[in-house]
Amino acid sequence: MAGGVRSQREKTTFRPTIFGLLLVAVLITTFLIGFAVADPSAAALVWAGLAAVAVFGVLWPLMTVRLVGIEILSAPTDIVVGQLSSVQVKLTGRASGLTLRCSGSPLLLADLVSPGEVRIPLDVSVRGAYNSIRVDLGSDAPFGIALAVRTRTLALPRPLLVGPETHARTALTGQLLGTQSISLPRGQALSGESVRSVRPYVSGDPQHLVHWPSTARLGSLVVRELEPPVATGVAIVLDLSASDQAAADQSAADQAAVDQSAVEEAASQAAGLAESAFAQGARVMLCTAQADGPVCHEVAGLLQLRRRLALATSGVPAQAPDGWPILMVTPPLEQDWDELPV
Repeated sequence: MAGGVRSQREKTTFRPTIFGLLLVAVLITTFLIGFAVADPSAAALVWAGLAAVAVFGVLWPLMTVRLVGIEILSAPTDIVVGQLSSVQVKLTGRASGLTLRCSGSPLLLADLVSPGEVRIPLDVSVRGAYNSIRVDLGSDAPFGIALAVRTRTLALPRPLLVGPETHARTALTGQLLGTQSISLPRGQALSGESVRSVRPYVSGDPQHLVHWPSTARLGSLVVRELEPPVATGVAIVLDLSASDQAAADQSAADQAAVDQSAVEEAASQAAGLAESAFAQGARVMLCTAQADGPVCHEVAGLLQLRRRLALATSGVPAQAPDGWPILMVTPPLEQDWDELPV
């Protein structure tokens, strides 16, 4: 995973480089043999010089990663799991040879100079709503003896909504009943217009409605009377509370990984069903549970769909309104417990 975090904790990690390990070996060797040489004072000076270089090479990276500031200038507000995006940040303070990346990401920016501006690659592997990202600022300057990495939590200017991947599913939409079909938006979700009857032409009737076979037979213009359009649609109810049903023989950590995988699979299936319904010209009512309670609203397109799915949480979803065909989506319970998701 890269990028999204909800924790505000910061930490610094530190490790020697290969060159640093070699330098330590030289220091130890010099100290051990220093008093056996003809001029012990010269050996002591060499050892002291190397020790000073080592100490400076260790302390400087630690100071650098703590003193360099990072500020987010711009960030995306909507992405999909696995989608590569970027965040523009501003570095303050004087430093060079810096490295920067989103925590956990293999995409590392190296040899950065502060002050300056740079775009950090961002990809998030878990659906959800994020208010901050976590980045790793590193430095091994000036001698490359040790690498210090400071993990920073940066508040986003606006919440980042990460929608699920889409797993292709076919949605079998049905006709909406009652007043739902009357509220059909113009030009959307028509199931076709069928001819109910014919009647004499009245001034102002559209020309394309003229029924020419009947006109030829009767000798006067007649037009078709059409059945009113019928709306089609589907209510997708995403119930993530089913993920609370756990296998008793799993450890808490393993079970959490399996549950998360099942939840993400359900969200991806809901996205696939909704996209299939949109492709058929149908209306989509999405019923979910969010942090502030059950929610059931019609979604107008893919962007609104992904935002709603990003906010969906475990809990009892809202009920679909009367007259809407219902598709229930729950996390799959059949898991291979010997093979945990990666």
